[in-house]
Amino acid sequence: MASTPPVSVIADKSSRLDVVVTAIGGVGSRSRARQFIDAGKVFVDGVAAAPGSSGRILEPGAVVTFEVDRPGTGRGRTDGRRAVHAAGLEILFEDADIVAINKPAGILSDTATREQRENRASVRAAVDRYLKGAGHHAYVVHRIDRDTSGVVLFAKTEEAQTKLKDQFEAHEPARVYWAAVRGVPEPDRGLWADWMRWDGPRKIQEICHATDTGASFARAQYRVTQTLGDVSIVEVSLVTGRRNQIRLQAATRGHALLGERLYERGGWTPDGVRLGRQALHAYRLTIRHPKTGQEMTFTSPLPHDLEQLVRALKARVASGEVENVRATPLPASKSPVRAPPAPKVRTGRSSAARPVAADPRPKAAGARVPGTAGGPRPKAAGARIPGTGGGPRPKAAGARVPGTGGGRSSRRDEGDGRPPTSTKGTTRGAPRGRAR
Repeated sequence: MASTPPVSVIADKSSRLDVVVTAIGGVGSRSRARQFIDAGKVFVDGVAAAPGSSGRILEPGAVVTFEVDRPGTGRGRTDGRRAVHAAGLEILFEDADIVAINKPAGILSDTATREQRENRASVRAAVDRYLKGAGHHAYVVHRIDRDTSGVVLFAKTEEAQTKLKDQFEAHEPARVYWAAVRGVPEPDRGLWADWMRWDGPRKIQEICHATDTGASFARAQYRVTQTLGDVSIVEVSLVTGRRNQIRLQAATRGHALLGERLYERGGWTPDGVRLGRQALHAYRLTIRHPKTGQEMTFTSPLPHDLEQLVRALKARVASGEVENVRATPLPASKSPVRAPPAPKVRTGRSSAARPVAADPRPKAAGARVPGTAGGPRPKAAGARIPGTGGGPRPKAAGARVPGTGGGRSSRRDEGDGRPPTSTKGTTRGAPRGRAR
């Protein structure tokens, strides 16, 4: 039996794909057109149309080809589509060069070892099986963590992969994440910037010094979009893209992701709120198309488990279980690098630490200074005035400088009744006596 030759038509105006296919002789209806599209028998500009893309809008001049007898296309695309659906994946966009996937939590973006390839499912493997039906492969461009959901992009050719990787290495793509964190970050927007490195044996990212081997600088912009009691919803825009970057930077500042188990012990969630993974979702990705240079944005709606999380957090606030107030940031998680301790300041009981309002009336010689203990004390010639921060002055014979630990003296220094000009210098050289 002779095979039916391919039939091609050119879209003369902006139209839906299934409408154009329906106009081809032998198709007959839009429902049959959708069946042919899903079976991999329809090509747009030489590239097999993705299953479920019947509503795709074609530009004028697009060439649509229908190959009803193309060997293997129907079965190959059908098996590939089943593999995609079985993995819980959704195709957000596909053309001749790229395919954007909506990844659920719990599946690897790609495997890294032979053991993983043999025993673990991955997005790349499922997409690769799907693309093989049309003679393509899935080329990895970037990754997101296994228990992070959201947009993942793959290239369909090596040329597209190279161009997209160049963009990611130059930090050009806009990668925006949704996150639910413990506490309320202060200020409510800003920059997280840290040096970090990957610890291979421990399989963990860690904060480090700039001079440490393997150190990479990591930056992310954050913005608090909503507070729900003791939890904040934060939008995080990556500037760099280190592994586990958002998770580590949030935990280091005392605002670990809800459900975080790698960088905070226990995987904290509020009482009564359940979550089986970290509350992180890659919801928007913007790139330049590797062939046309056109800016393209792919978005992924919040998945069901995170929608449930938000509802539970709002219910806690509505019930009065927790107040919806801006809280003080919680103590930061332990980090391999600690800031040097602040220098210790010697303190002691000192009336000079409590400023005393100056009395505008002139004092008689030797008059008692308000706020100090004891009766009138004569001022020693050349004595240092406590709390003024001035340099040492010549002392009268036998005069003792308060706070120096020297021996007793027959003469004592005295303040002039003015409030100290700064807190520096008030713990040494302060007037001594009983506190009032």
